[in-house]
Amino acid sequence: MIGLISLGVLRALGMCRVNATGTAPALLLQLQPSSPDDAISGAAERSLAWPPSPADEGYSIHLNTLHTVISSRSPQGVLYGAFELLRRLRREDPGALAGGGEVVRSAPSAPLRHWDLWDNLDGSVERGYAGPWQHRFDVAAARSSVVYPLGQQRDEQRAHDLARLLASVGINGIGWSNVNACDHGNQHLLSSRNIASMRALVALFYSYGIHSFLTPCFDSPQIVGGLFTSNPQVPEVKAWWAKKIEEVAGAFGDAFRGLVFKGNTEGQPGPGSHGMSQLQGANFFAELLEEVGAICIWRAFSHPEGGVDQALYQFQRFENWDGEARWNVALKIKNGPYDFQVREPVHSLFGHLSNTSLILEFQAAQEYFGHAKHLVALPSQWSSYLGFDLSSRFPPYNVQTLAQVASGGIGRMPFSGIAAVSNIGTSRNWTGHVFSAVNTYGFGRLAWTPTTPAADIMREWVEVTFPRSSSYAVSVLTRMLQRSWEVYENYTSSLGWGFACAANHYDLDDMDRRRHTDHRASATHIGYPRNAGGGYASTYNAKVAARFQSIEQCPEELLLSFHQVPYTHRLRTKNNSTVLEWIYRSHMSGVNAAEGFVTDWLAIEGHVDLGSYPGDAFVDITTRLEIGASDAAAFAKSIREYFETLTGCGLRDGRLQCHAQ
Repeated sequence: MIGLISLGVLRALGMCRVNATGTAPALLLQLQPSSPDDAISGAAERSLAWPPSPADEGYSIHLNTLHTVISSRSPQGVLYGAFELLRRLRREDPGALAGGGEVVRSAPSAPLRHWDLWDNLDGSVERGYAGPWQHRFDVAAARSSVVYPLGQQRDEQRAHDLARLLASVGINGIGWSNVNACDHGNQHLLSSRNIASMRALVALFYSYGIHSFLTPCFDSPQIVGGLFTSNPQVPEVKAWWAKKIEEVAGAFGDAFRGLVFKGNTEGQPGPGSHGMSQLQGANFFAELLEEVGAICIWRAFSHPEGGVDQALYQFQRFENWDGEARWNVALKIKNGPYDFQVREPVHSLFGHLSNTSLILEFQAAQEYFGHAKHLVALPSQWSSYLGFDLSSRFPPYNVQTLAQVASGGIGRMPFSGIAAVSNIGTSRNWTGHVFSAVNTYGFGRLAWTPTTPAADIMREWVEVTFPRSSSYAVSVLTRMLQRSWEVYENYTSSLGWGFACAANHYDLDDMDRRRHTDHRASATHIGYPRNAGGGYASTYNAKVAARFQSIEQCPEELLLSFHQVPYTHRLRTKNNSTVLEWIYRSHMSGVNAAEGFVTDWLAIEGHVDLGSYPGDAFVDITTRLEIGASDAAAFAKSIREYFETLTGCGLRDGRLQCHAQ
């Protein structure tokens, strides 16, 4: 791995510093020996060696005039330090350019920092929006997979660049395929042919410190192995999985670190298909994976049937895992209990489970955020979750925030971490919308240091991405990014009412169809009553539950996630507007802001450095911003008309006026 880091890397990117004599200063790479306390031995060696501790992956950079020293206990740490130096040089950081003896030290917070591809083996990407540009694509960008180009030879340079891209922001694990693992060719993932074909790719990513995880179909024993059943309770099935796991571990070596499963939801088979619980399914695989030093990651996302509240259903399905899940099981939980919506409450399982490794899952792909056409910078949203006070009911561990939980704080769980669903595709700029790359970058930076202010991350991304832009352009772009999440929220789903998107997860849904499952709107009231009795609000720890259950204390951005209120209810943090007034005004504000993004962008033409992008990048960005503004106007119009029809009240000249129904 050290061979990948050299002065040649800096020179290739045009960032090599030259000292006063006109010669290149030395770049020294140093591996530090571990202290005696870090020594491991015997049976504990496998479990303690991975995942690496923050001390192992951390680095220090000594910036001097004649030489720069990057040191770490591990090759991965040296690699991360090299990328930090590149960031500083790219931003023309005075300390990096002039030396002067500054010492930079950094170490990651989360043990696992995962990037999850939803690529399919047929070459498509589920929820992929970074394929060939189309003005309007309702079907996820077909044939946009970097790693599975159907009918074509994989672009090895592109794959190499992807590994470097992910390592540059501290990613140390990758899931290679879609969690919907039993269609689009994914059901054959574990064939010996596919395993052999992935060896070089897995080795390449491992050379950048990125471990590999596979997402197999639960029915693989039947589909790949030809068995008569996939029931884990049948000895032949267990033997098949044990042999297949040994085959994968033998092919991938130390790069292989586990399997990821999504069971019995959205049409996927799972342990429930054979009378087993989700916990029993996870423990079945964890037992087999322990033999090769790997883990089982189990996704908590699941849909109920029969009109049951999805949020409450997920909590009840997994609330009893503590003390029952094997040591090498990690439960992957979405940031909220719905499905990557514009705003959700933090998932209550994070404050409930103390003896289970938990992985927080975000989504960089803009599935519910205008795909890759709307401007939505998600670090602001993610920071709001990471900083959420869970008021843990486990005081011995002194854990309060979601960031601390994802870093393994509760019970010091070894396989905790943060993951993101990928927004990467075959687009020349990787993410479709140039500005969507801030979500890739921002995720990595937050996974490394969850307390980093989102505003700092976004400004840093602007400076790294457009390095020779004027200070005016940098300020304008940073401000656009900072505002974009709230702007999108304003013109789509206000006050936490939930789903607003149609089946394609882009266009506005039929609001009336959603009234029975999400926003619960009537002629007089709106909101999902989760505050009473055994409702979802009660699943939080006492302090948080009391806040959500109280209409006076509930954050008004989430009001309609927990309370059903009359439209006349006044909002204490929204200039005393009524709920209905705010719905109308916030949507108008969102449209104005989206149109303002176009104006702001056009105003900095000639001031922003797009030199590293294709020649039509300015036009491409302009087109996408214009689409976002046009869609915002259409969304706001539809929502206004819906509520005017439903309530008989509309906004006229800034005032709410109602007519008799």
